[in-house]
Amino acid sequence: MKRALLLVCICSVLSANAQNYFVSFAGTGASTSVNSVKVENLTSGEILNLNGSDILRLTVITGTASVKDYRSSSLMIYPNPMTDNSTLEIYPPLAGDATIYISDLNGKAVAHMKCYLDVPGSNFRLSGIKSGLYNVIVSGNNYQLSAKLVSCGKSSGTINIKEISSIKTKAVQKPIIKESRGILTTVDMAYTAGDRLKYTGISGTYSTVKTDIPTGDNSITFSFAGCTDGDNNNYPVVEIGSQVWMAENLKTTRFNDNSIIPLVSDKIIWASLITPGYCWYNNDAANNKSTFGGLYNWYVIDTLTTSYKNVCPLGWHVPSDNEWTVLTTFLGGESFAGSKMKETGINHWLNPNSGATNESGFTALPGGGRKYTGAYLKIDTSGLWWSSVTPGYPVFRSINSANDNLSRDYAYREYGFSIRCLQDKLAELTTTKVSALKSTTVNSGGSITNDGGSRITARGVCWSISHNPTIEDSKTDDGIWKGSFTSSVSGLIDGTTYYVRAYATNGAGTAYGNELTFFTPPIVTDVEGNIYTTVIIGTQTWMAENLKTTKYNDNTSIPLVTDNTIWASLITPGYCWYNNDAANYKASYGALYNCYTLDPTGNIGKNVCPVGWHIPTYDEWTTMITFIDSYGYDGGYLKETGTIHWQAPNEGATNSTGFTALPGGSRYIDGNFKDIGILGCFWSPNDQSGASDRYFFMGYSYSYAGWLWDSKKNGFSVRCIKD
Repeated sequence: MKRALLLVCICSVLSANAQNYFVSFAGTGASTSVNSVKVENLTSGEILNLNGSDILRLTVITGTASVKDYRSSSLMIYPNPMTDNSTLEIYPPLAGDATIYISDLNGKAVAHMKCYLDVPGSNFRLSGIKSGLYNVIVSGNNYQLSAKLVSCGKSSGTINIKEISSIKTKAVQKPIIKESRGILTTVDMAYTAGDRLKYTGISGTYSTVKTDIPTGDNSITFSFAGCTDGDNNNYPVVEIGSQVWMAENLKTTRFNDNSIIPLVSDKIIWASLITPGYCWYNNDAANNKSTFGGLYNWYVIDTLTTSYKNVCPLGWHVPSDNEWTVLTTFLGGESFAGSKMKETGINHWLNPNSGATNESGFTALPGGGRKYTGAYLKIDTSGLWWSSVTPGYPVFRSINSANDNLSRDYAYREYGFSIRCLQDKLAELTTTKVSALKSTTVNSGGSITNDGGSRITARGVCWSISHNPTIEDSKTDDGIWKGSFTSSVSGLIDGTTYYVRAYATNGAGTAYGNELTFFTPPIVTDVEGNIYTTVIIGTQTWMAENLKTTKYNDNTSIPLVTDNTIWASLITPGYCWYNNDAANYKASYGALYNCYTLDPTGNIGKNVCPVGWHIPTYDEWTTMITFIDSYGYDGGYLKETGTIHWQAPNEGATNSTGFTALPGGSRYIDGNFKDIGILGCFWSPNDQSGASDRYFFMGYSYSYAGWLWDSKKNGFSVRCIKD
């Protein structure tokens, strides 16, 4: 009922009011200038070529008017709306065979006629069309003319198209393509409200596509991006949702590192390929390369086969299955996406090219394919495009002339399909929390959750004393690929505030994670001038090296005891170097102190640690272990990694805290030295009156740490904690 009322309204108005819309053009991205613009009315088929500085003036028909108002058109219909019959006045650009199609607004053909069209033109009588809205399409050799028809007739008979005369006396109409060059002008184009326009902006080698249904004055801004393949072919690009796609099929014969892709024309050789190969449809480059591009087997895009070569231009990649799905979803789902991607008309697509609007600007073409047998298939009916690496059989997407779908299916790797490349996006990543924070070193890293469709070629962290550090500042290099990584930062200045963030570089450039800040704890110096790096663990600041002073911090000396018998009898302070060898052990492992040094009888109040530091208590060790929350792996989190100082296997060692525990060994009550490289033992005295006291230990063959009691006469390492 509503449709009938609409037709009554349309049929009651034979002409409509017009108004003007003005459209200007600008550039951004790789170029800010626009050299030229190609304007295509995807509904009527009219094409204009403008200078980039020209203004497009759309004479907007706000209703449905006679096509005679389209003075630049080569197809006229009158009367329009029609009742019983109308005349089609056709002015083709050249003489030759053509087909006249009549279709409803859903693209379904209701009548067609093959004919020969003279130049300058021919007249045809159209009759028998029942009430409704129709498209009239004239398709000839490399051209297509179209117009809209409103029928108010009541016919239910057979539609008839009959030639009534050739036009011999009329002047040739304006060609459908208008040229404007060299001067700033306002260029007119007749426009029916609701028609979709496709704009192709060109700036040097850059070309960008946009589509629009004008509703008023507008400025079209083309975002230009380089898209040049290994053969120096330049491709137009189109932004669809959050993605930027090629607007043509790939036609390169090289990878983007300039290496050759083998051309395989023989079908037997094609069928046996398990390496990269390409061809032109029917081995006919002259007729098919420029329009439809190449057909590539899947090995061309298999990064393992090609040693990570890329067939797409630099900064572009073969889209993944998920990236195709992003496109499909943006265009309304598989059932509708194909119609919004297909080039309009039937110059390349077989009639009826169902539902084609090309409203996305993707301009999908029916390039067909090549079977695993080497035979060619489906040109002019199907467009077939590869997606990149997927488990099992590779996935491809297809569009058909007979429906509106963008379908998803699987194929053998030996098939040959078209390729559309997708612009790389910056990677997405986060910066890993800072850990093992020492005076001059710290650990961080990152997690790359999305590689942007392009292989990660560099990753790490960068840091600076200023906000937002970049790779132009200090940085680490921590491999390639996406995923999580750990970075070890060194060369820091103690007592300084730094800013750090992860980075990842791919074909689109370098992306950065969130910024973190940290403060390096100051280096501490004992009374003798020995310098120690420090580390922050939770709320505590610890020495990150073993103590090696020979004096209390009031500058009184601690006795050096080398004799085993004297050591065994000591109940007063004493220290030594492992094996009495300061040259080899002092710098790395520090000194070994008996427990009396830490709580010396008769010397209460003396402190072996630097001023402002002290021997850690049991509770302070426990606070650190609780912060680590390592469930039995606390020793591993504290131990220096590797086997330079610890014996293999140095089980579970990650040193994620930065404590850098070392296996300084021990000197037992008999004076003998043991366990260098095997045990790290650190005093934590508690009992001032007994002969034994507590110490904290860890070993090379296990990842846990624990507590033991032993004679105060033993010589163990010391770590100090800040007051």
